[in-house]
Amino acid sequence: MSKLKQTYQQKLFNDEELGLVEHDDIVRWTDKLVRHRPEGLFDALGIVYDPGTVECLDVQWEPIITTNTQRSTATSDPSGVRFGTITPKGYNKSAMVVGALDLEAHVTWRHKGIDREQYLIFEAKTKIRTAGELIRQLQLYREYTSGIFVVVAPPQAFRGKIRTILMEQKFHTTIYQSDI
Repeated sequence: MSKLKQTYQQKLFNDEELGLVEHDDIVRWTDKLVRHRPEGLFDALGIVYDPGTVECLDVQWEPIITTNTQRSTATSDPSGVRFGTITPKGYNKSAMVVGALDLEAHVTWRHKGIDREQYLIFEAKTKIRTAGELIRQLQLYREYTSGIFVVVAPPQAFRGKIRTILMEQKFHTTIYQSDI
C-alpha cells in the first residue's frame, strides 16, 4: 500500500495543533469574543471605532482558501445566513487548496461617521515555535484572501520577540484568556 503524498501546505506547515483540545478551546473563546464582545476585541487590537457601532455579522470556522478564492459578501439566502463566506470563482478543477483559516469573522463598524466593513481572520496557536514559521503560513493566506489577520495564543506562546516580529509584519495579536 502506498503512502499518501503530503500536500504543499502540509510540507510547509506543522498543523499538529488541530488535533489538540486546547486549540479548539482557543477557537471557541475567540468565536465568543467576536460575537459577544466585539468592541472589547477591537480595543485589544487597537482598531478605532465610534462607540456602539461594532457588529459581528457572521463567524465561520475553518473556511477553505483555494488558489481560486474570492470573497462573497452577498448571499442568496434571504435570512442573511453565511455572510462573509469564502467562495470559489466558478468551478475550476485546477484550483489548489491553500489552507483553512481557523476562524473568520465578518464585522462592520463606524469611525468618524464613516461605515467600515472588514473580515477578521484568526489563527489560533497553543504554542508558536518560531515567528518565521507562522509568518510563512500567514503570508501564504494573505496572498489569497484579505482582511485583518489576528494571531490568538496564550501568553507563554508570545515568548521573546515573537509578538513584536508579528506586529512588525502587520499581523495583530491577542492573548487567549481561558477565564473569559
